Amino acid sequence: MINLLPPQEKEGLQQTKRQKIALILGFVFFAFLVCASLVLFVVNVRLNAKISEGKIFLDISENETGSLANLQKELESYNSNISAVENFYSNNLSLGELLRRIADALPPGVYLTGLSYQKTSTQFQLTGFAPTGEALRTFKQNLERQDVFYDISFPPSNWIKPADVEFTASFKVKTATAAK
Repeated sequence: MINLLPPQEKEGLQQTKRQKIALILGFVFFAFLVCASLVLFVVNVRLNAKISEGKIFLDISENETGSLANLQKELESYNSNISAVENFYSNNLSLGELLRRIADALPPGVYLTGLSYQKTSTQFQLTGFAPTGEALRTFKQNLERQDVFYDISFPPSNWIKPADVEFTASFKVKTATAAK
């Protein structure tokens, strides 16, 4: 089929297509943020319930045994568990934060067509498009500047074409900052 549209119309159609893709990705990202917020809210409620349960248990034990030393040890145990959980969540980046860092590393004109994340190995696999080899090189350098990514790999086949590069890449996330 022959495309008889003038170049301006073709560019307009491409721009509309990109806008739709950006809108869909924005909606998916927003839905992810809402889901992540709900999960964190449930975790917060659960922890508050455990804290309340611990306080009730402390009051009952104090009334029954009167042994302040034993109760103090239990309270310290609960506090250390809560501190460990709080420390865990404060030291870990969320998957949303990792996706934001990847998006921030994308130079103008470069976009992703596919993304997969393996939680067990904390590894990302990316596919995408770069208008030039230089833009792809900039993307690689931006990823390398991020302190949470390592083992960044772009296959040699990515560097063959000087323009209109369809690329693949993989990298790992440092375990101290792996996504929850």
